[in-house]
Amino acid sequence: MSALLGLWAALALAQDPVEQTGEPETFDEITVWGRLAVRNARSDLVGALRDEDWQIKNRREGVIIFEPPRAWMGKAKLYEDGRIDFTRPVLIPKDAGVNSYGDYGGFGATEHREVQLVDLVSEEDVASGQAESSDLGRPMYRIVPKLGMYFMPRRALLQTVRLDLLAAVGAEHTQYIAVVVETAHQENVEALPGRLDTLWTDGVALDGGAPIDGVDARRVAVLEFWASRTATRQGHDLCVATESWLDAVVQESDSPVTSQEAATFEERRVDGRPLVLSFPE
Repeated sequence: MSALLGLWAALALAQDPVEQTGEPETFDEITVWGRLAVRNARSDLVGALRDEDWQIKNRREGVIIFEPPRAWMGKAKLYEDGRIDFTRPVLIPKDAGVNSYGDYGGFGATEHREVQLVDLVSEEDVASGQAESSDLGRPMYRIVPKLGMYFMPRRALLQTVRLDLLAAVGAEHTQYIAVVVETAHQENVEALPGRLDTLWTDGVALDGGAPIDGVDARRVAVLEFWASRTATRQGHDLCVATESWLDAVVQESDSPVTSQEAATFEERRVDGRPLVLSFPE
């Protein structure tokens, strides 16, 4: 989850352009979030995949690996952020019990070796140097090459199988991603005051850049962050959290935001949002 928080923080810091609407923004609320909600949504998605006969093979570093109903379909990987990737299946041997080779669009020949029993070691074998006298009467084995045919599934067939699977688990997949994104966003909002404190007191930039010296430059950095938030519900939440922090910390300091300074940064917001602060008289 820390990786998701870092990803969402990076997205929040991006200065994405938004269109000017001239109308107050209204946002639909998403209330389902949190670590428990993520686990439950992930469990629902795993259950949906298993209902489609894709069974868990392994869990590795936050990734769940699923085996398909048929080997030629390749494996599926479910990541913590909701991505589902598929692996290319290995070559399928012709004697592997595949029901229909019409599923496979390409094939190739490969040579492997097998051990065959030739006969028991005779005196002639010893005399010809093919065996030792101590091996008289023992089985003589010979390694011989054997040609086998291997098949690869057609890409179009694989794509159809995978799209069908994603459609079958679509509702659970969409819900899981929504819960993950919302949880990362809410954790980012909760962490923002602490990050702003560190910026204000130690000059640690929000975007991980060079340290910022001086309270005036640090105040401007916070205002830059506020002005660059997108006109989305997520951007709105970050603006509100930033305004609350400014009011509680910067406006009570010896270097508060002035009404003229606020107006300068308000002009940069394409949604016309005012900077809601208590300004010094």
